[in-house]
Amino acid sequence: MTMRLSLHSILLDTGLTPQQIDCGKTWTITKMLLGLRVKRSEAEKIIAALNRYTGRQYQVEDFLDDFLTELPQEVIDAKLAELNELHRQWQEARGTEQGPQLARRIIELKQWLKKHDVFIQFYEALNCYASYEW
Repeated sequence: MTMRLSLHSILLDTGLTPQQIDCGKTWTITKMLLGLRVKRSEAEKIIAALNRYTGRQYQVEDFLDDFLTELPQEVIDAKLAELNELHRQWQEARGTEQGPQLARRIIELKQWLKKHDVFIQFYEALNCYASYEW
């Protein structure tokens, strides 16, 4: 696990207040100070303001590992439905020629979701994937 910078410590060291850099994103900066996930675009605005005040070149990844997705819920639902259908097909096709092809498509779709900050979990009891947001 990569060690992340503490936004709170940097604010204390520079004498800045969250209000000075929050760009109207009070809830976002509060969540960032607590280490919770936020939308990348909102965090980037806050870090850009921090960079202006400090003269530094911080990146949002210096502070956070995970971000909330910016995809519309309809897109997430469609991708999860596709993923669950692929998983169902893969279960039926295991041991056949089609099995590895379906597995690759599942991996590609999971990578696409991760790239768009959609966090998924497989639920054994339900035999399906679901996303989780906070």
